[in-house]
Amino acid sequence: MAAQSATTSASLNWWERWVGVESSDPEIARQGRVFNILMIISTVLVLYVAALFLISNLLGYLDLRTAVIAAAFPLAFVPASLGCIALAKRGYLRRAVPLYVWLNFVGISTACFVFDGPISVAWLLFLWTITVAGTLIAPHYSLTMTALVVGYYMLLLGAAELGLYSAPISLTPEARLFQTYGLIIAMLITTAGLLTYLNMRSLNSTLGNLVVATQDLEHSQQELEQRVEDRTLTLRQRAAQFRAIVGVAQGTTGITDVGELLPAAADLICTDFGITHVGIYLVDDTHEQLRLRATSGGIAAQRFEGKQNLRLVDSGLLQSVVATARLRLASTTAEFARWHGQEDWVEIHSEIALPLETAGRIIGVLDLLSDQVEAFDQATREALVLMANNLAASIENALLLSQMQESLTRLEKYQEEDVVRGWRMALARRNRRLDYAYDRLSVRPGLPEDLSQLVEAHPPTRVETLEYAGSHWLMAPLRVQQGLLGTLTFESSRPWTDDQRRLAETVVDQLGLALENARLLEDTRLSAQREQARGEIVGRVRGSVQIDAVLRSAVEELGRALQVERARIQLLPPSGRVTEKAGG
Repeated sequence: MAAQSATTSASLNWWERWVGVESSDPEIARQGRVFNILMIISTVLVLYVAALFLISNLLGYLDLRTAVIAAAFPLAFVPASLGCIALAKRGYLRRAVPLYVWLNFVGISTACFVFDGPISVAWLLFLWTITVAGTLIAPHYSLTMTALVVGYYMLLLGAAELGLYSAPISLTPEARLFQTYGLIIAMLITTAGLLTYLNMRSLNSTLGNLVVATQDLEHSQQELEQRVEDRTLTLRQRAAQFRAIVGVAQGTTGITDVGELLPAAADLICTDFGITHVGIYLVDDTHEQLRLRATSGGIAAQRFEGKQNLRLVDSGLLQSVVATARLRLASTTAEFARWHGQEDWVEIHSEIALPLETAGRIIGVLDLLSDQVEAFDQATREALVLMANNLAASIENALLLSQMQESLTRLEKYQEEDVVRGWRMALARRNRRLDYAYDRLSVRPGLPEDLSQLVEAHPPTRVETLEYAGSHWLMAPLRVQQGLLGTLTFESSRPWTDDQRRLAETVVDQLGLALENARLLEDTRLSAQREQARGEIVGRVRGSVQIDAVLRSAVEELGRALQVERARIQLLPPSGRVTEKAGG
């Protein structure tokens, strides 16, 4: 059985070596194989025709000379068919097919011309030529070839009827009848049988290939539809992620307090991204700990309990993010055990920790926990990184704004203290108090007793009106740099109107500014006078060349400049005994 299978396989290999044509184009390979099969059939056909003529001689229908000449015509096509096979196998199929068709047409036409003319049995062989031309070249070639055959037949028939042509060799009626039946059988076998079989087989193969191509096309269409559906789903997911990013950014816009910003951001991330638990950590000022500043989602407070302050020197998922400035992902039991030890993470199947980085500096970590397996794929991670960067920028801006506000508050406090200290010195130069009163006649220093009692009893914090001792009073505080400097009081027998109150507010604001400018100008003038006096004293002292003169000039000029009743200056000798040198 194995030997029989091997023999069959060897036969098939031998047949394929004869008829097969190698080509990258499947259609060229198919046409070449069909052409080579037809060439083998053609070789068998011409051998059969030659054998018919030789048999006619044996039967006494033809003489030997006529039989040999008639057999020579079909035998001449044997090398032509084999040569066409060689051309096709060398890749010249497009040239071999028309060459064979035209050689066949010319050879059969010559046979018709030589043997019996219009009544030659060779006209039956044109069926083969016409069929091959229509099969291998193009369908319209069969019509062209038919037209040529009919035209050629009419030409020979007309020439014979006119006496212009007579066949060089004429077969006997018995030989012609024998050849006619033999060629009819050959044409039935070759054209009606073999060619029909080859054409139908080729058609079935083509239909099979078409079915396969259609199935491949349908499969490709299904794959394309699936890819489009997957891409559409991916785009929808990406759009939803970007909407979530925008939602977090918009929800935190305008929040300048870090204490309000972080809880709001945690809630938005938990809601918009569908995260189970969210924790936001910030690095402390000493850069030694991560402090939990906000949580959100379900039992987030319990999940992060015991992890509110994490030392950066310890090993852990969040500490690794700060150390490497790269996100960390945990999605398996082994990874959770590596980063968190033997903790209960039954309901948590995915965790991602993202660095909150701004200007190349890690300011915190965003810790996200999910109860879904593989919740943080590549697209989700990219969206979360973008969101974390935006959140880090918002946190940094809020921290900078808070620091700026603290600095501004300290500066205002220093300025206020400086103003208060300046006014204390200014009032000290005037016995600690300045007050004036106007009674429509003149302006006098000092306040009446009842007015002083009113001011002490009702110190105003803003412009306000009240009734006191049967009169209507308008009282306004005098402020400089938010510090209360004094009180401006107006008395009237009629109630005060809103326009009068607004006027008083405007005057009070301008009066406070004017008083502060006057104080600054006075301080500047006094400072200039002190500098001038210092320069004069130093100049006189430096003008003296003796020790006694220097001491006398110094004590005299300082006493005069300071306006004191007595001044003394003394030097200590090396022995430690006090020696007065000058006085006044």
